[in-house]
Amino acid sequence: MSISYEFDPCDISKARELQQLEVEGSYDKPDNEDVRSIVNGITGRKGRVHLHFGEPLTGEFENAKEVAEHLDVAILSGYKSFATGPVAAHLLDKSVDIDMDKAENKTAMEYLKSRLVGLSQQEQDKLLSMYATAYLNQQASVNG
Repeated sequence: MSISYEFDPCDISKARELQQLEVEGSYDKPDNEDVRSIVNGITGRKGRVHLHFGEPLTGEFENAKEVAEHLDVAILSGYKSFATGPVAAHLLDKSVDIDMDKAENKTAMEYLKSRLVGLSQQEQDKLLSMYATAYLNQQASVNG
């Protein structure tokens, strides 16, 4: 099963956590952070949501690595890329071409820029990477 959503209500906290992990080697969660993250993830703004149910896992696999690789491909093939993915990729790398005349790209750009306010450059890059990675991976698998 693949679940794709347009906006991640936990994107800022994830970016900050990833940055602290990178710099300090660990992240100390404040009390009840997990509960707050779950509540924010459930109730926060997600925009459009896409659910894709794949085929049941069948076939013979030699080991867990083969199963994981098969599942990665199946999950990625069911992923729906919303405009936040390519727009984030463009903000990270201007060579990623997007059509800024499309209304959904403008909306995604405004949303992403609003989420970057108050973040360090490193945290901004992490936030954008969260949105861009699935899109870039999907493009890489399509382009072989």
